Amino acid sequence: MRLVFMITAHCNASCGHCSTSCGPQRTEALSRATVIRLIDEAVAAAEGEELEISITGGEPFLDFERLHAVIAHGTQRGAQMSCVTNGSWASSEERAVRLLTRLRDAGQ
Repeated sequence: MRLVFMITAHCNASCGHCSTSCGPQRTEALSRATVIRLIDEAVAAAEGEELEISITGGEPFLDFERLHAVIAHGTQRGAQMSCVTNGSWASSEERAVRLLTRLRDAGQ
């Protein structure tokens, strides 16, 4: 089973091709508790089937602590987690490696 959760409409870019009209003025977001509940429901619905969850937005990295908690929870529940990002948060190689390492190690 493969699911995509759009956890925020907030984005630091205003791309003309954005199919969900996300941008800097948008503030809608799912709470951490809501996303965790949805992951738990997806795990139950998958009934042991492999579960892949992709987190997207807007830009999920704009609230890194929420993203980290969601990735950790999904990983702990056995889901294969991924994230769609515009990469703007990777202002340096050091920062990119640091944040991606935290996400890779989440839930272990």
